Amino acid sequence: MTNNDDITSMLQSWIGAFCTVDSVTMLTFWPQDYEDIVYQSEENARVLTTYAEIKTYWEEQIPASLEGIAKIEDTDIRIHVHGGDIATVYLSALASAKFPGSEHLYVAPFRASIVLRRFSEGWKFVHYHESRILDLDLVTEALNNGGASELTYGKVASAD
Repeated sequence: MTNNDDITSMLQSWIGAFCTVDSVTMLTFWPQDYEDIVYQSEENARVLTTYAEIKTYWEEQIPASLEGIAKIEDTDIRIHVHGGDIATVYLSALASAKFPGSEHLYVAPFRASIVLRRFSEGWKFVHYHESRILDLDLVTEALNNGGASELTYGKVASAD
C-alpha cells in the first residue's frame, strides 16, 4: 500500500467511527503521549491540546450532544504526504447529523484540515481543525437589521 492508500483507509475508518459516535475507535486515531496535539472542533471555543482532553470530549461531550451522522455525501478528501512521515489532509463533505431530542436531521457542510504524523503503529492525527462556511451576505444582512443573535448555519431537513 502507498502512503495515500494507508491514509485513505484510515480516514474511511475515522469517518465511520465519527458517524456512529464510536468513542473507543475515535481515540485510537490520536497518539496518547504526543506533546503538541491540536483539536479544534467547531462547537468548542477552546482548543483541546492533550489526549486526556480529547478522551473527555469523545467519551462525555460528543455522546451527550450527537446521536450520529445519518449520511455523508459530496466528500472531497485531498491528501499530501510531506517527506514520508507527515501528511496534510483537507476534508469537506455534506453531513446530515442527528441530535438528541430532535426528530429532524441537521444538514450542513463540514470542513476539516488535518495534520497526520506516522508513528510506529501507523498514521495518527496530531492536528485537527473544523470550520463552517460563513455566509457573509447573511451576516451583513443580520448585522444591518439588528438580528446578529439569530445567525445560524445549515438547514433543517426531515429525518428520512
